[in-house]
Amino acid sequence: QESVPFKILFADFKKSLKLNNQILDLIADANDKLSGDFIFDEQYIVTTCHRLADMVREFIVIINHLSQQKYTDLFTSFHRIEEDIETILQGKILYPVAEFILPYEAVTRDLIDAVGGKNAHIAEIGSLLDLQIPAGFAITTAAFSAFWEENKLDETLAVFNADLQEEETSLEDASRKIRQKILDAPLPEKLEQSIL
Repeated sequence: QESVPFKILFADFKKSLKLNNQILDLIADANDKLSGDFIFDEQYIVTTCHRLADMVREFIVIINHLSQQKYTDLFTSFHRIEEDIETILQGKILYPVAEFILPYEAVTRDLIDAVGGKNAHIAEIGSLLDLQIPAGFAITTAAFSAFWEENKLDETLAVFNADLQEEETSLEDASRKIRQKILDAPLPEKLEQSIL
């Protein structure tokens, strides 16, 4: 295998150090903005995410060049993370899992956003501490979202909100009607089958 001339390796090494510092500086700047002392808009977030992605992508290329392609798995991880970030930037909700139902054996602390704190902790007590817990499963946030979207509950809320703004209904009356709409809404067929 042909060796890369030292001059090129050294140039890449210097570039990797420079990129690393630029990435850290950009992250530090974003953390400063999040402190609450600065005003920033959505464009700042989008631009910062894209700049970071470009620099990290270039950083991975250089690391693999320096190591003779030893860390190509970084590209797979990077693309997965980049897709997740793009999903969030487009205003879409990123669900940790796509499944509607997860048995407790499959639930870990890492899935707390998908199943909620109580489910995650119960499952963890059973798996990590090997304690007896009831056989069970968790209904995920993806299931809730499917229920909400299939029943067009956003539209329902928008109507009640408009009535509230125009003072055509009271808060108590609107709340009661919203609760009833949710209770009357049918489960999506796929969710019902998963639960059964």
